Amino acid sequence: MTAAKNIAALSLYRSILRAHSKHLPPEMRNLGDAYVKSEFRLHRTVNSDGQLTQFMDAWKLYLDQIQVTARAKESLNSGVLDNDRGGGTSLG
Repeated sequence: MTAAKNIAALSLYRSILRAHSKHLPPEMRNLGDAYVKSEFRLHRTVNSDGQLTQFMDAWKLYLDQIQVTARAKESLNSGVLDNDRGGGTSLG
């Protein structure tokens, strides 16, 4: 891996671990962190640009999915809280 690819991989790795700590419950975070660490260690010495690109793209999609799910959950929670503060009105 070139220096630029190392930096990109390390940045992605850290972003995933941060997303785990922010958005996952502890038991899932421990499992997820162990899996991410294992996969990134196994792919540390990959020399094939195609394989490296595929690896990075898959993990970027995973990170995006965690972030989208977290935003949806926050949006849902904020909507529920707004309805509770609004005098208990319901749509049904």
